[in-house]
Amino acid sequence: MTGLSAAMRLDLWVLRPYVRQLGAFVVAMLIFGFFTGWGSNGLIIAAIYAAPLASYPFAASEKSRLETMYASLPVDRPTLILSRYLVTTGIWVGLTAAFAALGLMGGLRGTTDEPQAWAMLLPLAALLYAVLVGIQLPVMYRYGYTSSRMFAYLPLLLVAAVIGFAGAVAPKFLEGFFLGWAALPSWFGWLVAAGLLVASYFVSVRTARLSG
Repeated sequence: MTGLSAAMRLDLWVLRPYVRQLGAFVVAMLIFGFFTGWGSNGLIIAAIYAAPLASYPFAASEKSRLETMYASLPVDRPTLILSRYLVTTGIWVGLTAAFAALGLMGGLRGTTDEPQAWAMLLPLAALLYAVLVGIQLPVMYRYGYTSSRMFAYLPLLLVAAVIGFAGAVAPKFLEGFFLGWAALPSWFGWLVAAGLLVASYFVSVRTARLSG
């Protein structure tokens, strides 16, 4: 556990150059959310914007050539990879909490969604986050940030394209999906999301190159 905490501290330290940028982004999004009154949709927005942030430690590590520092830790590689999954997920949890708090306050309009909407969208947001990050991290561990930085946004663009296409061509299919999702128990989404992240972690451990 000591090794994992050391790895997480290093990952957080690596993110220090981006703290001001991330803070400005969160403030800008909260202002946007206040005026638009995004309600429970803030849960989905948090998942969408948290996923690309998973690339930041890879970018900082390559830019500052920190491979030697990571290698000097008395921690095996699976633990280093687990640390990055946990830090990335922690960022998503933080964004979700901030965006949800604003959504619950109702923003400028002063109203929020029904509890059923929140109960439906929270596990769906977790699943969306797991899909986006679950694809992105193994690719970055295998090929490095420079060679695979497009994957910081490509999964997101593909998901958006599928949803947009379904909404335009087959709106009843999209409506049926949400109705079917609402009928599922809330734990189902969390279980699938956790399973995807665990599978993604093992893929990362198996295929990761020595650097990054």
